[in-house]
Amino acid sequence: MKAVQVKGYGDVSKLSLVEIPIPEPKENEVLIKVKACAINNTEIWMREGAYGTDSKSGWRPEGVQFPRTPGSDITGNSKSREVSRRVYSGKRCCVIPFYI
Repeated sequence: MKAVQVKGYGDVSKLSLVEIPIPEPKENEVLIKVKACAINNTEIWMREGAYGTDSKSGWRPEGVQFPRTPGSDITGNSKSREVSRRVYSGKRCCVIPFYI
């Protein structure tokens, strides 16, 4: 599949279009065939280094790892086996990042 990856901190020159393998979902995960994807302001600011550029930068304890594939705002169709009564293969879905 094709993906845009961030190779490091900086401007848009740090973005690369790459070919990567289709991920295999783990138990209790859902694979989504993406129809539309957006990059939000947090992902842009992360690439620009607004949250810092040291090994513990970012909004997560592990920091930011490169290469990184942005695009946490996603819509598409689930492709995985049934995980629950509400998530099954072929169902339209939308990802809400960090929703608990």
